[in-house]
Order: sequence, then structure tokens, then C-alpha cells
Amino acid sequence: MMKQILPIIFIFLILGATTVSAKVLDFSIRPEHPARGDVVTIYGTATPKEEVRIDISFEKVVSVENGGFVFSIDKIKIPEGKNRFTVTAYGCVDLDVSARRLIIGGLYTPWITLSRTATNGVASISQSVPPGTYDVIIHGKSNQSSVKLKIVATGYIKADETGKFSYSYDTSPLPPGTFVVSVGGIEKTITLSAYHYSTSESSSGGSSGGGSSSVVTPTPTPTPTPTPTIKPTATPAKAPTATPTVITPTVTPHKNVTPKHTPTLTPTPTPNKLTPKTSIKIPGFDSLIAMLSLILAIRIWRE
Repeated sequence: MMKQILPIIFIFLILGATTVSAKVLDFSIRPEHPARGDVVTIYGTATPKEEVRIDISFEKVVSVENGGFVFSIDKIKIPEGKNRFTVTAYGCVDLDVSARRLIIGGLYTPWITLSRTATNGVASISQSVPPGTYDVIIHGKSNQSSVKLKIVATGYIKADETGKFSYSYDTSPLPPGTFVVSVGGIEKTITLSAYHYSTSESSSGGSSGGGSSSVVTPTPTPTPTPTPTIKPTATPAKAPTATPTVITPTVTPHKNVTPKHTPTLTPTPTPNKLTPKTSIKIPGFDSLIAMLSLILAIRIWRE
């Protein structure tokens, strides 16, 4: 019994969240012909001080490869206030939506994945989303050649005491294409271009009521032709005649090379000449010798 009641409660909560409490009289979109990267602002008038629901939706056909499909949106910014993100896949077996939120300095929260099994080829996931910047990956299985995805970003804003309200949405992470903006049951279609175009807009605001909208076909803005700068023709200077420089080789006279090993000449021994000894004469020595000789002779004679 409880298992049967839970799906009913879930559906009731979803339907209750989509209830519009304020009556919207009209709204306009600026810029009317946005390009990717523009911040689209929705202006309108509703019941004073009442909450207004704003849906921005687009569709994307994704090819199926090897039984699976993948579509990712990076750096999608969810503004302040109450928000909801809904993905519906047509032609799938199941649907998975994985998301992570940027914290600070390039750090992200862990991936969180919600999964649904398809019924008759259709699966849908709807989840309230806190403000922040998210990376979202939509993936799943399919036995078809392609899967059509419908992605809806829902925001809620309160009108002021005069009934005026405005809601801004950054288109930087969104792919170029056609988007449907729904405010209080009134729908308008805008085309998000890859580049800026110039248009001759006949009205200051979009048309209102019944989901109709007059879409002005954007006329491509011609690329401005830059004014050519006329540069004076420079007369080429004559190349200077090169005067050949005669290089006179400097002849360095060869130095006499001294052999490393000088032969040692052995001189022929010269016989030593006998140098007579010089007699050293002592004064009176000869007389003394003579006297001694005389005395010796006299003594020998007496004997």
C-alpha cells in the first residue's frame, strides 16, 4: 500500500511545485535576438507581490552510439532563488543525469547521479537545484538511432508592490538554437545565435499571449571592410657594389726548430801538462843550509 502511495505523493509534489500563483499580464525579453554569451533578461508585469514562475526550455537531438547517448552542459549558472532543473528523454531505455557543483578555485563537489527507467521510451528527471555553477552530463541507454532531449530550467521570482519583475539568465553554456520562454502561461520563442546579428526591430518588447511570437529573421551583419592604409611605394635602394677586399696572406717565416734532444759531444781528453811546482823561497834559508852543511862537513872531517 505504501509503495503505491509514494509515487502519488511524488507526482503531487511535482505538480504542486509547478502551480503558478501570480497572474502574468505581459513580459518582454532583452535582447530580443541574443547571441550565445549574452545575459537574457525577462521583464514583465504580474500580480503585485506574488511569485512568478519562469520556464526556459530547449530541445536537443543526440545520436546514439554503441547503445548509449551522452550530452553535456558545462559551467551552467543557476541564479539565486528557488530553481528547478528538468530533463526528459524520448526514445531511451533509461536516463541518468549527473551533476557536480563548482565550490571555489576549480574545486568541485563529487558527482551526484539521478537515474530513471523509461516507460514506453520516455524518462524524466526533475530536481530542485541550489544556486551555483554546475557541470551537467545527461546520458543513458537507447535502442534507437537518436534520442530527443528536452531540458527545462525553471526559476521563481516575486513581483514587487507594483507588479514589476525581472529575471536574468546567462546563455554562455547553452548551445545555439531555439528556446521557448514561458511566463505565467504566456510563451515566446527566441533564437540563440552563435554570433551577433543586426536586426530592425519594430517593437520594444516581444508579443504576448497564446504562446505566439513574431520572430524577426535576423539579418547577418556584414563584416566591415577595413579602410586600406595606402603605404608609399618605397624606391628600392640600389644594392651597394661590394668592393672585393684583397686579403694578402701574411707569410710567417719558419722559425729554426731546435731539436728537442741536443747531442752531447764528448770532448777528447787533453793530456794534462805537468806544471812545474813553484819553489817557495824563504829569505835566509839558503845561508842556513850552507852553514849546516859546513858544520856537518867539519864534524865528519874531525872524526
